[in-house]
Amino acid sequence: MALLRPYIYSSNASEQAAYYAEVFGGEVKLVTTYADIPGGEEYAQDRVLHLELELAGHMFYLADKKNLLPGNMLDLGLEFPTDEEAFRIFQTLAGSEGSEVLVPYDSMFDGVHMGRVKDRYGVVWNIAYQH
Repeated sequence: MALLRPYIYSSNASEQAAYYAEVFGGEVKLVTTYADIPGGEEYAQDRVLHLELELAGHMFYLADKKNLLPGNMLDLGLEFPTDEEAFRIFQTLAGSEGSEVLVPYDSMFDGVHMGRVKDRYGVVWNIAYQH
């Protein structure tokens, strides 16, 4: 069974996560900044690339993003139990008419296998396998 992971984009993900943690009694479990990745942009070193926030027994992801507009502040992330299943779902979404691959399915710097695709309805999916 896949796990649904809402991915919230923010102009200040750390501040937003701290607020939600206080309101809901949650906890920030992981913060990765652009300084943590090889070749990270100098201007963005203190910006959040990926943050994991546990609230009410659910995991939410947050990240800093430039140029936020209403409607582009949330992605849906599905984590699959096998790489094969994640890749199959990604390929199915990516191959559908009107879909757009935003990040090809591949192994990321942290070992996660992930791809990002916008479906024909404008919903952005982060499809992943995390071993």
